[in-house]
Amino acid sequence: IWQAASPSDTPLNLPPLVSGNYLIVPEKNSRIVAFSTDTGKFLWRTPAYNQTKGDSPRLISVIVVDDKVIAARLNWSLAAYEITNGNLAWENKQSGRSSLNLASDGKIIYLGEKSFLQAYDASNGNLLWQKDLNSYIGNVMVVGKTLYAVDLAKSGLIAIDLSTQNVIWMDYFEGVNEYDIRCVRVDDDKLLLSSERIIAISRMDGLVLWKSENLGHLECPVVLGNRLYVRNISTTLFAFDLSTGEDKGKLTVQSNAPTKFYPNRSPVAAQGLLIVPVNDHQIIAYQP
Repeated sequence: IWQAASPSDTPLNLPPLVSGNYLIVPEKNSRIVAFSTDTGKFLWRTPAYNQTKGDSPRLISVIVVDDKVIAARLNWSLAAYEITNGNLAWENKQSGRSSLNLASDGKIIYLGEKSFLQAYDASNGNLLWQKDLNSYIGNVMVVGKTLYAVDLAKSGLIAIDLSTQNVIWMDYFEGVNEYDIRCVRVDDDKLLLSSERIIAISRMDGLVLWKSENLGHLECPVVLGNRLYVRNISTTLFAFDLSTGEDKGKLTVQSNAPTKFYPNRSPVAAQGLLIVPVNDHQIIAYQP
């Protein structure tokens, strides 16, 4: 339909985002660019980050919240840009350096930074509250009034009531190495974690419903019908019954996988098909 040049790192450390008629692409030098989804027309680009000695301007997490693009950078700055023109709406300087993970309920931005969970007003960047979880926070995800935070150091998951900021439950998983939970997905009443195995967890109480055997480092799972599909960073796509975890088979989708830890080639489900990025030059659509 259209194509546009964008000087992004290859492979993209962060995937593009779509919001209405805006395609948001994180670029190198900590810049963000917007294109029209209809025509590919260039709309705006943020300035290159003014790096000072010791700074690392790499974009770690980018989300879209209402009419703003929210960006967290490794130098511990949290910034909001107007999605219509790319102008800086507000910026909140942070106090240290670590991983930064973002989520939002549409009005409040939640930032996991090292052991702290922080809540910011999306309209002005004001800090509303923060809570020390005594952990090393990985992925965060908001579902309704509950926030789920990965505890990377202890290989667990923490559920927090956003109305009270109280911990509802926390659970830790045997057989999962520290810092190895790479992705969390939600499907109705289940949370789906991927590390070197898939773990299905009850959203209500954190109880493990089922877990797979060790499959090698896994990317993010996708659900299609009553099946869960996930590929490892090597060559293989696996299928499981979503309700029971029963092994439904595997398929070799790539014969010569790259020796890297973040290929960002998770499958997606669209129009009843399972679409798998195979390498830098090929995607395959399968009928499940």
